Amino acid sequence: MAKLLNIRNFYASYPTRQGEVKACKDINLKIQKGETIGLIGETGCGKSTLALSILRLLPSNSIVSGEIIFQGQNLLQLGQEEIRKLRGSQIALIPQSSGTCLNPVLQIGNQIKETLQLHQKLSFSQAQQKAVTMLDHLNLPDARKHLKYYPHQLSGGMKQRVLAALGLAGNPALLIADEPTKGLDAVARYQVAETLRQLSHETGAGTLLITHDLKLAYYLCNWIAVMYAGEIIEQGPVHEVLEHPLHPYTVALINSLPGRKLTPIPGTSPDLLTPSTGCYFYSRCSRAEADCNLKHPVMQEYSGRQVRCNYFASSKEFDKNLLYRTLQETAI
Repeated sequence: MAKLLNIRNFYASYPTRQGEVKACKDINLKIQKGETIGLIGETGCGKSTLALSILRLLPSNSIVSGEIIFQGQNLLQLGQEEIRKLRGSQIALIPQSSGTCLNPVLQIGNQIKETLQLHQKLSFSQAQQKAVTMLDHLNLPDARKHLKYYPHQLSGGMKQRVLAALGLAGNPALLIADEPTKGLDAVARYQVAETLRQLSHETGAGTLLITHDLKLAYYLCNWIAVMYAGEIIEQGPVHEVLEHPLHPYTVALINSLPGRKLTPIPGTSPDLLTPSTGCYFYSRCSRAEADCNLKHPVMQEYSGRQVRCNYFASSKEFDKNLLYRTLQETAI
């Protein structure tokens, strides 16, 4: 597969009256064409900041460094006009709040047609037919009839499919789906999951899926990255990471799910204004040692995966089965 997006040594922070909030630190992540990458972690860990950084939609006073290479171009070096041309046409966002992201006073058909006319330069009649075809393709029942509906007349799952149609209107190479199942019931979550799976399979677009729904990530993703306190602390093939996590935080995150042990993670996330010089998970980690609070862990490679933990830094050779027993083997 050809490389689509390559994020290298990326940092992002926000100046505030209290100090500089370090929202993303040393982020390295790749997305290939046709691949779906999951990004998971607690609220406030930096997932949405990373997504907005790709779209260059961070506040104007943000401080960023590193590289975000999209199809050979460093997005951080593009001018405002150049990045505007990429948004919607080459990089599209499917936002999390379908209830607020659709214009409440416009029929959904008009919203989709306007987007199609903007990005694909279609006539009104061509855009009308294309809108019907897209919604049919996304399994919205009686699509022609629903084009005349207003957002409040649609269910949550239907609105998410309309947002998906809007995102695809420019035939993007990269889709960013930010919490697409948030607030939806089980039936709507399944519908959205099927829509995203279908989009990835049929369009060949790369997808960055930001989600708290680990079952959704398990179902849709090829690769998954776990974020904590602005850093990626573990990444690898989705089934390996979620079935046999290496980092203690990943284990704790999985065990906090309702379908697992529903065990809360003790303590709170660290203050991003004054992060520790050691491991950010130190105060919440059941396996922490004294030097973990002094030495900040770096990413270590292990069998095609990466993990940011001092355990791996201190031992190049270790017993995988012993490690799994120590961390407590888990599965979704």
